Amino acid sequence: MMDEAEWLETETKRVEPLQGVIGYRFAKPRLLLEALIHRSHVNEALGIQLPDNERLEFLGDAVLEFIVTEYLYAKYPEETEGRLTVMRSAMVDRRRCTQLAGALGLDQYILLGRGERLEGEPMRKSILANAYEALIGAIYLDGGIEKTREFILGMIEKHCPDVELETTGNYKAELQIYSQRNFQRIPRYSLLRSSGPDHRKIFDVAVSIGDVVYGSGTGPSKKAAQQQAARMALIRLQEEGEPEPPAEAAKRSTYRAIAAAVIALGGHASITEVEHYLAEQSSPAPADVGSIMAAMCVDAPPSSAVPAEWRLLERVRRGVYRHIDPDAV
Repeated sequence: MMDEAEWLETETKRVEPLQGVIGYRFAKPRLLLEALIHRSHVNEALGIQLPDNERLEFLGDAVLEFIVTEYLYAKYPEETEGRLTVMRSAMVDRRRCTQLAGALGLDQYILLGRGERLEGEPMRKSILANAYEALIGAIYLDGGIEKTREFILGMIEKHCPDVELETTGNYKAELQIYSQRNFQRIPRYSLLRSSGPDHRKIFDVAVSIGDVVYGSGTGPSKKAAQQQAARMALIRLQEEGEPEPPAEAAKRSTYRAIAAAVIALGGHASITEVEHYLAEQSSPAPADVGSIMAAMCVDAPPSSAVPAEWRLLERVRRGVYRHIDPDAV
């Protein structure tokens, strides 16, 4: 087994080409390596003390927002705070960070645990976005604010030069496009109240997608209030990031149910036993229980999304503890 010094030297050399891609040479190359270590890899690095990239991500997120805020404030002196906020959201949201991480090819360098590596499937968008922010944090610590500003604004200019123009000011239209793409629904606007004399009425409006209220707004007309509500909804949605596609959410729910069934049955169960258990719990068993149980031994979904059950089942892959009888599937 490789000792810590050998591992650090090997991995630092492996990620060294990335410095040429980003156009910045690190005085402390270990910062670059740290920015690329996902927490799932730390859990599997037996005997080696490794930091994950979450602290750098925390720092990089704040630095990214500051630099973009400063840039927009200087470039658009006539814009309102609300408009600048929407423009900034479009430039720093998770989707944009994922796009820029892809442009740099960060997926080739990020260190993941086996439970996060799904053969033949793309890396999760959240991992890419987080690594991009961690990279910004690493550049800031290594080279300071000016080098970081050059990197961030250079990436935006090169890979998404029209991002500021993507926010048209028609917030209702933007929200409808976003909602149909991500939720397959049309936003619904509700009048909460109106107040004031007829010639100076004030309207309060809320906007919801499905059963969730995402924003509210106030204005001298219903249309103005709806625009304000849509703007607030877009800000919230940008902060929360893109929702998980319905098919992926359904798949994750199925995996969770089967994982819970296996654990409830003592960690050693056949297909039939799992099907009976799910039926007793009034949970319809999927038709492919056997193939899912087999996949659970090799392709565990992200532990961060399905906490307790999957952390146990990931041990199957590491040979620590057998939860599923391979002969039974």
